[in-house]
Amino acid sequence: MTKSILAIVTILSLFAAQAAAADQLIFLKGGRVFHGEILKSDWDTVTIKRKLDAGGEETITVPARDCEAYFYYTVRDRALGDDAKGRIQLAKFCVNNDMFPRAKAQMDRARSIDMEVVNDFMQNEFPKIKEGLAERVLNAGRRALRAGSTKMAKKYASLILTKFEGTKAEPEAEKLLDDTQKKIDEVKAGKRAQRRRSQKAEVELEQRQAERERDAVLGPIEKLLDGGSLANDLGLKAKNISGARNHFDTAGARYENAVKKADAALKGSHPEDLMQALKEMRADAVHGGVTAYLNAAHSLAARGSYNEAVKYTNKALALDPNNAEAKSVRAEISTSGGGWGRRRGGRR
Repeated sequence: MTKSILAIVTILSLFAAQAAAADQLIFLKGGRVFHGEILKSDWDTVTIKRKLDAGGEETITVPARDCEAYFYYTVRDRALGDDAKGRIQLAKFCVNNDMFPRAKAQMDRARSIDMEVVNDFMQNEFPKIKEGLAERVLNAGRRALRAGSTKMAKKYASLILTKFEGTKAEPEAEKLLDDTQKKIDEVKAGKRAQRRRSQKAEVELEQRQAERERDAVLGPIEKLLDGGSLANDLGLKAKNISGARNHFDTAGARYENAVKKADAALKGSHPEDLMQALKEMRADAVHGGVTAYLNAAHSLAARGSYNEAVKYTNKALALDPNNAEAKSVRAEISTSGGGWGRRRGGRR
């Protein structure tokens, strides 16, 4: 979330309790803000009595599509009351605008108002929405891979395999996971080839010594990284939670071991390029460990094992105490039980 959106959300929270206020801020897209009073709203428009800079006021009707998403959400939330169907429609609006915690909050509100309406939605509409969400995430992963961002491609594939089981995107996500790993292997192979080519200009003895040193220092760490990546992929593809958890534990342990070996090697005296390679591998190990543990947390939370899921977010934070994603996932699991799109039934 950008700083500007954070600022908007903060301001909106100050006005959330002023539903009847005659003078409040109106937020439109493009950063436009003015004072006015909301007279009424529906799913297409918001009618506003606007304060004019020169004095006086005018009544205008603004298309809902021109309203800033968080502002429109606040307006509709205040207007819906005990309308369960309206709450569901607002939840769909939240999903379309990537406001997933608010989507879950609206579904919970609708459920408390009319469980029958929610059950009908979950049976008839939600599967299509879930398919659409999974397809969006899949396309984002494909775009990331085409752009060369293998970490993001793997993250999107992982999200589908942990939270969108049973969708048409699931087998495609497994293929995306494999294609991403192939790309990672190609990049690694290219880096190794480039590393060797850069050493050919050196004296033969120095070349052999340098290569032996690099292999001795980087080889064990690289092996652990490869093993961690494989174990994480196996966890994502596992057909039961026990197997998935075992693979994620294995992946996490290998990545943690890679971090320890990198830290030990960094305390030694090595050429500058080797020290830089160690730092990069350490960063990859931390990222891989956090990813494996968060995959485990998502899988467990999707099955209602929230306490166990929180333990895995804590493992992720032990590797990277400042990791914003791990903090967010832990908070989401701790407070709301998983968020929008939680799997039902899950991998057995």
